[in-house]
Amino acid sequence: MQDVILLVSTSAIFIFGYFLMNKLDVFLENNWNRQETALTYGENSLRIGFSNPLMAGGLADTFETYGKQHPDVSIHIFSGEESELCRELETHKLDIIFLPENTDISKKLIIMHGWCFFVAPQL
Repeated sequence: MQDVILLVSTSAIFIFGYFLMNKLDVFLENNWNRQETALTYGENSLRIGFSNPLMAGGLADTFETYGKQHPDVSIHIFSGEESELCRELETHKLDIIFLPENTDISKKLIIMHGWCFFVAPQL
């Protein structure tokens, strides 16, 4: 009898945990989608990409000053591979990207499409 009670109570706990985790998964997925939409289409956000995260440190004072002058604008900083940053700039997921000066990206193509990028000396 004790074995049956133990089996039923353990099963009930696992079933409750399964449904609880499903609810958590749905919540996290919805939250992720809202954040992705806000970052992609947010009017009051400046999305900056760096191929080398150390370059962002040199601009920290500039970001701080800009944030004080424009408190309604949020600054989001991303880092990644050069090709990934260019792809996200092209799809308007990033507003500005900073690339090293020895990048292989065709400057004519970027200027022709009106994208904004900066070439910085490598640290």
